[in-house]
Amino acid sequence: MARKSNAEIVEMARQVILNMPKRIIVDKEGTAVPPHQSDRGVDVVFIRVDGWSLGADSELAAVAASLWEGSWVAQMTMRFDGERNLGAPLVFVVFRYQEDTPLAKFKFHFGNLTQTILEQ
Repeated sequence: MARKSNAEIVEMARQVILNMPKRIIVDKEGTAVPPHQSDRGVDVVFIRVDGWSLGADSELAAVAASLWEGSWVAQMTMRFDGERNLGAPLVFVVFRYQEDTPLAKFKFHFGNLTQTILEQ
């Protein structure tokens, strides 16, 4: 598998933020459904080398990570900036898969997406 550059990973993450993950894990067996069919929250998103993405809540994150082992190039955490409510901005932090140093941070609020490239 060819190694993706940091810029490529950040762009793939930006696309996931704007378009939502392709699927969301809904059970411990690894069943994944389109976002509009899931009532589960998303705390982490895994991004495959081809740009396909899989979201999961914290309870099912390990299940999601175990699928397509070896194909993930990035993971992205998602949290509310402040109290968890519909008006609160969402903050996304992008990491190269299984690394601890963040590549970028995004904030999404009322349709506006801002990005900060973090120091390497």
